[in-house]
Amino acid sequence: MTETTPPRLAADFIGIRNVFSTIMRTQYSPGEIWSIDAVEFNGSIYMTTHTNRKLTSKTQHDLANKYEIYGHKIKQYITGGDPDDGVKPNKEYRSVVKLMVDQTSLLFAPLQDCVDPGLYKKNFKDLSAFVKIKIAKIH
Repeated sequence: MTETTPPRLAADFIGIRNVFSTIMRTQYSPGEIWSIDAVEFNGSIYMTTHTNRKLTSKTQHDLANKYEIYGHKIKQYITGGDPDDGVKPNKEYRSVVKLMVDQTSLLFAPLQDCVDPGLYKKNFKDLSAFVKIKIAKIH
């Protein structure tokens, strides 16, 4: 930090690892157990969550792992990746978004899977070029 750098980020709450979406979807995910860790530092509260699905058997656990791997593979294929390449689960885009809710500021980094090159602008002011792909679990 330089002498002119403010001592805190300009946000009241900083969400790490999908903490705000976990909170918002709680009523729709009764089988998910989560906890939130929060720490205050220089006037901002940093929050992260730890989730744990209720899996009652090894078969359910193995099936959940397969869904996660297949989800990454499908996203890789949809975004122009070679279907013969290995799974690359950490190839994604991040942006930092500041949102005001009444007088409270939230700062978080949502995931995006790809960018539409026709809409992408270098100034990053317009996030409409970023795309998030959702994969449904089909049994």
